[in-house]
Amino acid sequence: MNGTYVVRTEPKFTHCKPPPFGCHWCPDSCSGAIALVGGGVPQDGYGINPETNKIEYIIGLKCTCCRCWVTAPENKPRVTDTRLSSNGKFLRVEMGTVPVNYYTFWEKYRVEVQQMSLSREAFDYWHAIQSQQEGIGSLFQPVGGKIPTNIFEVNNKVRAFGIFYASAIHRKQIYLDKNTYRIPEIVIPQDDCEGVLRAGPIGMDCRIAFPGQRSTTTRPADWVD
Repeated sequence: MNGTYVVRTEPKFTHCKPPPFGCHWCPDSCSGAIALVGGGVPQDGYGINPETNKIEYIIGLKCTCCRCWVTAPENKPRVTDTRLSSNGKFLRVEMGTVPVNYYTFWEKYRVEVQQMSLSREAFDYWHAIQSQQEGIGSLFQPVGGKIPTNIFEVNNKVRAFGIFYASAIHRKQIYLDKNTYRIPEIVIPQDDCEGVLRAGPIGMDCRIAFPGQRSTTTRPADWVD
């Protein structure tokens, strides 16, 4: 299961480093804003004219790193077989979880499930991967080194890990939003003037604010507004 969500951050409210006493801002260069007077409240549409080195209002200047589409990675494979199906359909199979916070539900969250038809060899490979990931930290953790593979080095006796296979893929997407699914009102994180809260994603360039996830300002071609 993959999850993609639209998020808005406020990189104009980036704290100066090191943060001085009180609320002082050093807007990110991509924020389309600048603090006019000594770290005061940033003003949208203002920037520094490179020719005069003075702050001026620039027509059409906008933030280029405030709105992003963020895709959370799949944590582990979900492997099952037809013995768990009913009338050819899989019922009540857990696909994953969706985090509920300001960022994931600023607008809406898209869930995409991909179902793959696997050969027995591919099934055994992914089932072994799933078993090892689920067993991490468990007293009954499976013994490592038993993951099947069909990839071999021609001139080397060192074992290679991985599998080559072809598969049919069926995809389904659904969109979750605050209104349809009765998600409680989520309040934007506030700032305490010392950088404790704004040190999080809300005050950062949205392209780098969510490490470990793919974040881009380019709208996915199949995204439905």
